[in-house]
Amino acid sequence: MASNQGHMNINSHQFNGYMENQQHDDKSKVNMSHTVGLDISKFGQGSSSDINCNTGMNMSALGAVGGNMNRNYGGGMAVTPTMGFTNGYNKWTTNSDEAESMEVTEIDGGIMEGGGQILRIAIALCSIQHKPISISRIRANRTNPGLRPQHMTGMQLVRDLCSGQLTGDQVGAQHVTFIPGMLQSGTFLADTGTAGAVSLLLQVALPCLMFTPGTSHLTLRGGTNAEMAPQIDYTTCVLKPMLELFGVRMDCRIVTRGYFPRGGGEVTVQSSPVRQLRAVDLTNFGTIKRITGRAFVAGVIPFKIAQQMAKSATSVLWRTYREVPINIQAVQEPKNAVVGNGTGIIVVAETTTGCRLSGSSLGRKGIQAEQVGADAAEMLLRNLSYGCCVDEYLQDQLIIYMALAAGRSRLKTGPITLHTQTAMHIAQMMTQAQFSLVQAAPPSTESYIIECEGIGHRNPHF
Repeated sequence: MASNQGHMNINSHQFNGYMENQQHDDKSKVNMSHTVGLDISKFGQGSSSDINCNTGMNMSALGAVGGNMNRNYGGGMAVTPTMGFTNGYNKWTTNSDEAESMEVTEIDGGIMEGGGQILRIAIALCSIQHKPISISRIRANRTNPGLRPQHMTGMQLVRDLCSGQLTGDQVGAQHVTFIPGMLQSGTFLADTGTAGAVSLLLQVALPCLMFTPGTSHLTLRGGTNAEMAPQIDYTTCVLKPMLELFGVRMDCRIVTRGYFPRGGGEVTVQSSPVRQLRAVDLTNFGTIKRITGRAFVAGVIPFKIAQQMAKSATSVLWRTYREVPINIQAVQEPKNAVVGNGTGIIVVAETTTGCRLSGSSLGRKGIQAEQVGADAAEMLLRNLSYGCCVDEYLQDQLIIYMALAAGRSRLKTGPITLHTQTAMHIAQMMTQAQFSLVQAAPPSTESYIIECEGIGHRNPHF
């Protein structure tokens, strides 16, 4: 992502390529902003790179919507806000009856990672900052493009949180528009009707809940332990304690576990708002204090499968960390608290500085239980090998909180994933927070420090 001695400032409007095959050293730094059709995958080899593509995009904060808005928006491909609205509505701050003009930020949902993460970050930031958006080419990089039930449900949940106006929210749709209203606290229900991950419903809603007037209660239904998404155990054991460092206050209770293909799981969440998120510094790994884990079976799957996963994971981890306490429990889920059959494992390392890193795996047809356990352990070992504070699945989930927090946040992590690059791009585009990426020393570790100068967004209700 950087030249050998270089420092890149990229200030334009749309990343158009996967940042890879980069050369890094401890002096390399990338300052990422919005880029227009810019393929930075070939940067490197130079001594210095300064790229400025200022397009005069107006990203000023937009007013709130309190009345009926015209839903006839045209489509678009750029990520610059190019369409204007004029309609009557009451400004939240002044209760004025004056007509106001609003611009809609258009986002290409097929750039970079090109999946559901673009939707989740964009919709959340849209509602928090009261910026209408239009998203086209939704999930264009997937084999089944367009909205799936979990994406649609997540967007509808945020719509309900702010009494906004959402159009195009149908399964398979590749274009949606959203005009947010005022974020409110209350009791909300979101049900994917499938095995779509409840953790991803929480991922889109939780940042919004930080800026409501009071305590909120969510009931989220779908899959609790699903492929291609964080297991709910990751949310409770890793994400939650790390978000608490930003000031996030959230309790999550697993009522029923649901597995593919039926779903049917249920999670309840209680959250309290904050005046402002605080910046974090997660660059000191410390030493490993303990490794814990949970190997589970549910439904008709015999308990011995959980025992085999736990034993295998323990054996793999013990070879590297013989002096560290390792406690991986084998669990048979209560029959009255599950829907369907499932099996899997999560292992979590906790450090003396409070960092949490994880490895996980789900059972699959034709895969031996011992291999499932070993896969989870090896994933954890890989994350620990970088000497970092944030694992590969947490780095992208923290980006939105870094952007909204007050002050400079720093995260030390391993190789930067495409999900994280995409999250930084969308967050910076919509908030004007400034992200940079620096290779940590020594360069052979493939570890990096993500820095962000957050915007210090304030809760308007406090």
